[in-house]
Amino acid sequence: MKPFAQHHFITVQNLKTHFMRFGDSQNKVIFLHGWGGNTDSFFKLALELSEKRPDLELIVLDYPGFGLTDAPAPSGWDTHHYADWVKAFCDELNIKEANFYVHSFGGRILTRLINKHPELGKKLVFTGAAGIKWPLSMRQKISVKLSKIIPKAKHSKTQRLQNLIVTKVFGARDWGNVDPALKTTLTKVLAEADFRDDLKNIKQESLILWGEKDTITPLKSGEIYAQKIPNNHFKTFKTGRHGIHHTHRDEIVTELAKFL
Repeated sequence: MKPFAQHHFITVQNLKTHFMRFGDSQNKVIFLHGWGGNTDSFFKLALELSEKRPDLELIVLDYPGFGLTDAPAPSGWDTHHYADWVKAFCDELNIKEANFYVHSFGGRILTRLINKHPELGKKLVFTGAAGIKWPLSMRQKISVKLSKIIPKAKHSKTQRLQNLIVTKVFGARDWGNVDPALKTTLTKVLAEADFRDDLKNIKQESLILWGEKDTITPLKSGEIYAQKIPNNHFKTFKTGRHGIHHTHRDEIVTELAKFL
């Protein structure tokens, strides 16, 4: 029988939480999507992996504020809040240990989670993970200066210019489309310090997958992940960009099937 996704809703930290589950096993893999993503981000990847490895149980989450899960408080969350929420989710399902597959923003969350609860992680997979900060380019420096002198009027042209500056400075392409609660959250996340020192504390065996043409989290960020995490396997995709779980799905499923 072909695998299929079961949709579930549970309450985690007073938030209605949506997730999908493929299979039923003690050997679990939890997928953490990137900023702006949701359970759809990994549906095809999880379905294909479940066909190759029916012995695994795959759990794909919607974070608070994304997909069908309730939004966090308007005061906003940082990655500590999201990591605590993932831990609470695992507690609700009585998951004591799991493998994790994370992409982009999910890399920040998993790094926080493993630093706080190292016992929860089994094997870890990072793809296009965020959290490494680089000096601003000249264009970004100019954008920062402009953002400080633009009035906070509600004029539509001013708002469009503010959105443009945020996307150029931070690569936050969906800034103009998120609700106020998530704008506060994004501001808090982007203000956090570089994650390099936190990566050193990850002792789990890790698979690091990266697109060589990634312009959102560049290859040099992947190289930092590989330098800092002591026990890792680092593989790059020459034609890969940021969304390698879409464009290189078959290759990634093969890697995952072997690694997990």
